[in-house]
Amino acid sequence: MSLEGRGQSIATMTEELTTSLTSMDSMRVVFSICDHYDKNDLRLKDSLKVYGAIALNLAERYGNIDDKILAQKYYTHAHLISDTAYYFTNMSEMRDHYIDQSLFQDAARQEMDVAISYAYHLDMEHVRSHSHAAITLLDKIDRPTKEDLLLKTLALYYIANSYLYGDSYVDALDHALMMKEISDEHNLNKRQLMSYETLGKTYSSLAKVMLSENAYGKDAQHYYKLFYERSKEFGDVETQYGSAFTLGAWYLDQGKHELAQIFFLESLELSRQEENTAYQFNNVSHLAENLLSMGKIDEAKEYISQSRELAEQFSFPTHLRTVQLLLADLHYLEGDLAMARQHAIEALQLSESIKSHEMTLSTFRRLEKIETADKNFKQALKYDKAADLLHDSLLNESALSSLNLMRTQYNLVQKEEELSQAIHEQEIQELRNQSRLNWLFLALALLSIILIWQFYKVRNERILHERNQISLQQKLLRSQLNPHFIFNTIASIQNYLYEKSDLSTALHFMSKFGDLMRQILEHTREETIALELEIETLRNYLELQLLRYNNAFSYSIKVADSIDPTELKVPPLIAQPFVENAIEHGQIAQVKDGHVEVSFGRKNGQVQIIVKDNGRGLQAKSVNIEKTKGKKSLSTVITKERLQNMAKMTKRKYDLIVNYDDDFTTACILLPLS
Repeated sequence: MSLEGRGQSIATMTEELTTSLTSMDSMRVVFSICDHYDKNDLRLKDSLKVYGAIALNLAERYGNIDDKILAQKYYTHAHLISDTAYYFTNMSEMRDHYIDQSLFQDAARQEMDVAISYAYHLDMEHVRSHSHAAITLLDKIDRPTKEDLLLKTLALYYIANSYLYGDSYVDALDHALMMKEISDEHNLNKRQLMSYETLGKTYSSLAKVMLSENAYGKDAQHYYKLFYERSKEFGDVETQYGSAFTLGAWYLDQGKHELAQIFFLESLELSRQEENTAYQFNNVSHLAENLLSMGKIDEAKEYISQSRELAEQFSFPTHLRTVQLLLADLHYLEGDLAMARQHAIEALQLSESIKSHEMTLSTFRRLEKIETADKNFKQALKYDKAADLLHDSLLNESALSSLNLMRTQYNLVQKEEELSQAIHEQEIQELRNQSRLNWLFLALALLSIILIWQFYKVRNERILHERNQISLQQKLLRSQLNPHFIFNTIASIQNYLYEKSDLSTALHFMSKFGDLMRQILEHTREETIALELEIETLRNYLELQLLRYNNAFSYSIKVADSIDPTELKVPPLIAQPFVENAIEHGQIAQVKDGHVEVSFGRKNGQVQIIVKDNGRGLQAKSVNIEKTKGKKSLSTVITKERLQNMAKMTKRKYDLIVNYDDDFTTACILLPLS
């Protein structure tokens, strides 16, 4: 099952979810629903949280690593509005993980996700910093792919628009031209469309702040028309209604209201089909402004009402400011200057809060017009001077010089590139075709070699691991079934039967001996067992040793309160070899008040097992743990091999530390928490 496009309604996708026949089908449908909420409607982030959590669960159970990352992205995006701290922390952790793995494209993608998130919050400084960080990461890639170039041009797009939002037109134009240059060179059609849109908006803004006739208005119209025409050829539906809207906005600024109305209605119809509420707001608000400019107040009121509903859903300052200006214009045309002034002042406060000089400038002009109509000429003059001062700050000499120089240089470079491309196009195409064929054969040969090598490498590692496991199990089993221990235990039981005539005690210890043998045989087949089973085996072993030595020593087993013996898993018979060393090599039975203590606890996030005895031990600390009085402790050697093998298998830390002093011998085993 696959869902194509995001034009499907939520109701349709939900119905498909309930009729899904397999878990994989369900996961794909949930992903489609998440994609719809993520891309179309910021009001539905709570719904995205619900479906994002479901997607995470399904991806964990049925998906691959790409599915898991995509599900995490949806769930993280759901916190964009309600819990930005969670969102940015999660994104940063994912980015750092990719950098550590030298996955620079994935790390750059995380930077761009964060940049886009800051764009929702109108924090343009952070938009630029994270977009620049994405470009820096992508520049680390020696041979960038098309995906790398698409990501880099997206970063340039957000940088240019962030500068445009802050009225830094030189920087905006610089990055927009860089984006267009890369898009043209590598035939990135959709990025070309985005560069046309950004260049159109930049030149349009420049045209507004110029006092005299200039070429920037013509440049703006050229790129807006190019954006609209090319979107029909290369763009998706969203690009088509976006291009129609921008061209309509341009005609509105030029006072061509009939043309503006045509393009706004076209864009509105497409955006409603796609359920894109953001563009719906842009279109209905501009339709209202256009109708007010034409004096069609009654028709404008309906669109103003729709604009207010959508703005309240988003709660973005720019949208709220637009609605306040529409209401100010409406009341001005109706002759209610007091209400017009009130809404215009609210629009001014919102413009200043989002630090947009261009928005503030246009609002000053509205207030000047209202005060003039109300014959409050002193206040009108105040707003006029404020507007002129702000206009002059936008239009300084150095900025204009930089713009004119940049524009001239760009035109020259563009002509040279077109001429060079016409001369060499056929030759380059032939070379590319031959090069592609050569690279294809080389890639296939290399891929075959790598696959064969990887196959044999994995197979040999698996065989070696299986042999090591079998060998260790056999060694461990032989070490635990110590014939000397078995013989002495049976002799002790016979002693109870024949010399002491203590049948009940003999039967009791015979039962314990049988339990111990069964436990050893069962546990050595398992990778890990519950701690309570390990303790039970140890206790049986120690009780039998007490029988052999006529209770000549004592023992204790302690478990820290922070550990649940029924839940914690440990390797089987991990502590027994060191208890054996304490009794056999430490000669604990020959020491007055001999005592063996086994404790289980936690230390620095690891399980800590300590076996401590006050036997004779070794006379010097430097003596090797595997030799005591000329005898080799096979159990200790095997335990070391087990820990080393488990560390290789799990890539986690295992450790063994043995200390000797005059009074005690201590063996400390450190295991990762299971």
